Amino acid sequence: MKLFAPLAVAAALSAAAPAHSAIVLIDDFSGYGSSTVLNAPDSVFGGRWFTTDGTVDYLAAGDSWSNLCLGASGSCVDLDGSTGNAGVFSSFLLGPGTYNVLFQLTGNLRGGTDELTIAFGSVVRTVTLAWNEVVNQNSFGLDFFGITVGAEGTRLSFSTAGGDNIGPLLKSVVIETAPAPVPVPAAGGLLLGALGLLGFARRRKAA
Repeated sequence: MKLFAPLAVAAALSAAAPAHSAIVLIDDFSGYGSSTVLNAPDSVFGGRWFTTDGTVDYLAAGDSWSNLCLGASGSCVDLDGSTGNAGVFSSFLLGPGTYNVLFQLTGNLRGGTDELTIAFGSVVRTVTLAWNEVVNQNSFGLDFFGITVGAEGTRLSFSTAGGDNIGPLLKSVVIETAPAPVPVPAAGGLLLGALGLLGFARRRKAA
């Protein structure tokens, strides 16, 4: 009994510890070639991203127009392609689970405003971006954290109501699994029970 109670305490503390998140998708758009591709086909993005209902432009680091990317460096995606028909830019299909979604975008950096819609699972948010505005997941409070996705799965998508070849610029995306919260009363109950066992063991020893 002298060894059992400390082990029970350790087990209770372990049960109360939060689970860790895992990265499902991470992309700064730097791995898709060294040349800008206007009206980029899906093949440019290696099966990670797909464009429907229009086109997007891939702006490669160090090439023409890449100075528009956030920080005037790296690569990014212009969400209003050069056809004048803005596309819906979507990730590969993600399975059921609970997710956090992180991203970085800017306005078009060329003037005016753009209407941008970001969708993931049941969360759909639309914002009007000034040309020089920076947006990330925190711009929407906690809306893009702890999103539960059912068996049908979902995609992360970005779409703009542009049509002038000048759209918001997507710089980076991270999607991670969100750890399931541990019910506090249950974890507390385990800990109290373990502490009770420890007290019982000490009383046995004293006796």
